[in-house]
Amino acid sequence: MRISGVSAFVVMLGFGAATLAAQQDTSGGVYNTNPTPQQQRQEKPAGVGVSNARPEDTSAPLGDTGERMRDRFFLKTAAQSSRGVVRMSQLALAKSSNDDVKAFAQKIMTDHAALARTWKPLAQELGGPPARELSKRDQKLYDRLSGLSGEQFDKEYMMAMAESHREDLKLFRDTMVATSNNSLRDALDRTIPVIQDHIMQADSVARKNGYLAMQ
Repeated sequence: MRISGVSAFVVMLGFGAATLAAQQDTSGGVYNTNPTPQQQRQEKPAGVGVSNARPEDTSAPLGDTGERMRDRFFLKTAAQSSRGVVRMSQLALAKSSNDDVKAFAQKIMTDHAALARTWKPLAQELGGPPARELSKRDQKLYDRLSGLSGEQFDKEYMMAMAESHREDLKLFRDTMVATSNNSLRDALDRTIPVIQDHIMQADSVARKNGYLAMQ
């Protein structure tokens, strides 16, 4: 998956069968900085006191810390990657006639659907808009795969799956090191083995069918 590409992480995985994205946005704690009428009558020296200015970007709750915002960004990236993986796997089920490729694509769909249920509570906790579109890179790859057929499609699909999941694995491991959110760490701990399994299976299908030699 990238987090380039787990739609399906659906995270995640489309994190459909794969969306890691939250359907509602829960704002973090917001401090009330509105002064009382008595306070409004008091004069303050310039530069003293708490500003009542609101940030122009209202996508992040005002109470967000830097780490929370980073975790939210990770979640959005992982969900977008998952959506891409799932969309391309749906394409593989429709276009491929190779039993190995179709079995792999079906496993991706099944696993990302399960991961989506795992990640949904965390997405609701952290908030943020769901990833409803593919990344530009995944959209370009999806369009390319849509125009291919036969062995060429199978080869490029499997290569894309291996690359996407390797990128996702690095992203997930880096986030595991960086975050102190225990709920996020637990979800990462349960997801990383699934990504590793997908990489091994993608490599196995590629070797068995000679796709590595076609590069």
